[in-house]
Order: sequence, then C-alpha cells, then structure tokens
Amino acid sequence: MEFHLFLLLTCLSSLAVARTPPPSAVWSVKDTRTGGYCVLAALDAQFTIYFNATFPAAPNTTHIAPSHALTLPSTANVVQDQSYCDAGSVLAPRQRIVLQWGTYKTNLTLTFAQDPVTNTTTIKEVQLQYDLNDAAIFPDRTPLENNIVTAVSSGQIDTIPNHMYKQCLTGFTTLLKINGEKDLNATMAWSNVRLQAFRNQTTTTFEGNADVCQGDQHLTTPTPFITSTAPPPLPLSGAFYNLTYPNGSQCLMVHFDLGITAMYYKKDATVGNGTIASVNNGTINHTLSWCSENRSMLVIEEFLPSWRLKMQFDNWSGKAYMSMVQLKYNLHTSWKFPDADEHADMWMNATSLKRWSSTLGHSYKCLTRQDTLKLDTAGQRAVESMTLYLGQVKLRAFVPYNETITNGTQTWGQEEECGMDVLTNDIVPIAVGCALAALVVIVLIAYVIGRRRNRARGYESM
Repeated sequence: MEFHLFLLLTCLSSLAVARTPPPSAVWSVKDTRTGGYCVLAALDAQFTIYFNATFPAAPNTTHIAPSHALTLPSTANVVQDQSYCDAGSVLAPRQRIVLQWGTYKTNLTLTFAQDPVTNTTTIKEVQLQYDLNDAAIFPDRTPLENNIVTAVSSGQIDTIPNHMYKQCLTGFTTLLKINGEKDLNATMAWSNVRLQAFRNQTTTTFEGNADVCQGDQHLTTPTPFITSTAPPPLPLSGAFYNLTYPNGSQCLMVHFDLGITAMYYKKDATVGNGTIASVNNGTINHTLSWCSENRSMLVIEEFLPSWRLKMQFDNWSGKAYMSMVQLKYNLHTSWKFPDADEHADMWMNATSLKRWSSTLGHSYKCLTRQDTLKLDTAGQRAVESMTLYLGQVKLRAFVPYNETITNGTQTWGQEEECGMDVLTNDIVPIAVGCALAALVVIVLIAYVIGRRRNRARGYESM
C-alpha cells in the first residue's frame, strides 16, 4: 500500500513538473509614477535572419544566406529609457519593453496595446534591431553603408484578455520583414513564453490565470491522434513539401499533384489553350515561407521558370485549412503556351477559400478526387482563364511544436477523408456484402425448388 502511494505521488509530481513553466529570466518595466511593474516578459527566442552575403571565391557574386544562431540570452538587459508604461492616448494606451544584449547591442522590442472596448491586450508589434558588423553571426556579409538593420512584424501577434497573462510554452513563429528589403526577411521562434502588460503590481509574479495558446493544449489534455506508428505511404504521384520549426520538427506537411490549364491570348488576337498535366518538381523558397500559431505560408518555385505558387493556411475555430492561393506566372517561359502575346510576369489569386479543411491536429486526405481551383482573372491581360488542378492531396498544418518524432518521422495524425475517398474505401466491403447476400438468396431459392420437387415425387409414388 505504501509503495503504491509513493508511486502515485511520484507520478503526480512528475506531471506537475512537466506543466510548470521553466525558470527562465523574467524581464520587467517599472512605472516610476506608481512604483509598480507594468510589463512582465519571460521567453526564449531564436532568430533566423536572411542577409546578402558574398562568396569568398567570387567577391562580385552575392547570395542570400541565413544567419548563424542568434538567440535571446537570459542575461539580456531591459533598456529602461526606451521602455515605457504610459504612451499612447487614453483610448489607445501602449506599453513597451526593450531588451538589449551582446557587444553589438542587439535590441528586441515588444509593444503592447490595450483595447478598452474588447477588454483585451494586444501584442501589437515585435521589432528586432541588429548590426551586420557582427561577423560571428553574419559571415561574408556584403558591405553596406548602414550596418544597423531593423526587422518588424506585420500585424498584431496575439491578444490577451485583461487581468490574464499569455502562456505558450510550446512556442510559435513570427515573420519579421526587414526594412528596405524586398526579398529578405527574418523569423523569430518563440518558446517558453509568458507575457503580461497593463498591470500595476509591486511584484514580478504573473497575476491572474494563464491564457494558454493552442499549442499548449496537449500539455494538459491527451491528444489521441498522435501515434508512434510510421506514417502511411504517400500517394504514387505528386510532390511532398514541408516546413520545419527550429528544432527540426515539422510544422506543415502537404502533398499534392499539380496541373495547370490556361486559356491565353495569342499574338494573332486568338485564344489558345495550354495545359501542363503534372508539375511536381518545385522547390520551397524558405526565405518567403514561414509558420506561426494561426497562419502559415508555403512558397514553391522553380517548377517552371519565373513561376511561383504561394499557399496560405489558416487556423480558425479549431479547423486547419487552405485559405488563399496566389500564382505568379510568365507564359513566355513555357513551350506549353506557344505564341503567347504577353511576356511579363503576372499575378493571379484565389482568396477567401476554405479548402482541405480538417480538425486541428488531424490531417486532410483526398486521393481519388481532383480539386479544381479557378483563379480570379480581374485585371488580367494575358489570360482569359487560369485553372489549377490539385489531386492526390494530403495536408497536415499547425503540427504541435514538440510533437513526438518516431524513427526520424512524424505522423499524419488521424486522417479525415473527403467524400470520394470514403466512398471508394466502402466499395469493397459493400461489394462483398452484396455478393454474400446474393449467394444466400440463391441458396434459399435452390432449397425451395428442391423441397417442391421432393414433394412432387412423394405424391407420384403414392
């Protein structure tokens, strides 16, 4: 009995430890008017920054390279004269914390805004400022006149109910756009996050209940769809694309077979019809692709010269789905569109979509039906219509950050099949059932006929 009680207490204590936030540094901003702390921040962060670098063997050639590991150390200091508790207006107050570290004074700024109408606090903006002179992080960089670079988030990061604090131990990723650069960006991978603003306590303890992010739900609630079995085999045709978190685990897994058909304008003012049956040799542009807790972007290039496919995936109300497709194309780069009149790069969109929807944590699967997606032709001068055909589809988006990886692979989770796949899977058992039913009917008929013949013979013998 004592041994069982000891074992139970040990298990409970281990669970409590697993759910307790790690003892990371807690940074704070003090309100000089009241003496209380208005902002508390505890987090780990790792940054991937893309920059123009020079090949040592070819000094006149540049390429885009990711930075070496840039992390937020626990020894970072709060820049008190740049942090504040009382900016903005009465109707839209703002608070800010600025962290600084390193010889080259790297700065991370988190700005919070309060909405009195919705009674929420918004993580309004994230800004990273760094120095390209730091050769340990940016080797072989291309010399610039101004080495101080700023990268800023686009749009709000998250919201927190007032009198609560945000907790996201599993983490998420935020895209940061580098000022003055069209094709360069940075990503910030958050983890072990606890944030609280618009407070006035004299202690640096997070007050109230935790507003837990989606990725942390599995820390307290079992997720039966995560298994240790190997993923099912991929379809026979198509291509597999995936995006990963900084720890190497996958945040987005998608497989599809892409076909393209266009009714395009020719030089002789007629309309041609061009079709590319299967385009599955694309590569991911990791500079433009990214993952976050509620939205992910996959950018595929090089399947045709000067063509680019952008696919946006959203997480809303417990559902993961594809919400937008954008296609950059140039008809002149493919022999499938002979005598095309327009030679310039063009863009087409399909927005407000809700395709390939599945419950968060599950995966979508549709191998038998081809998904037809017509792009918006408004303002197009090169094509009359453009249609994408997407078949052999499997999608799992917003995979938890620290999901168990077995034998170097991650599972597709529980699959949610489209109607045609369900029908196809049911055909065999239905056919077998019908055959058995027919056999039973035949046996019954034979039995009845046999009985009648036996009776007739009995009467004749009498």
